Amino acid sequence: MKPLTHIFKGISHILLRLFIGIILLIMLLGTSFTLSYNPERTIASWKDKIIPVLKVAKTVKDLMP
Repeated sequence: MKPLTHIFKGISHILLRLFIGIILLIMLLGTSFTLSYNPERTIASWKDKIIPVLKVAKTVKDLMP
């Protein structure tokens, strides 16, 4: 039973990283278009978007045993 939980923990860890990676990728693609128009506002909105994502990632990490 122990190896099974170990495998599950590994899979959940990989999925969490993938999820965060996909979010960051979408944000990168979105900002690369807006960056050419308005760099200052884009950087400000980036901070507003990234901080909650990092907080969620941290809480999910803390919840995982």
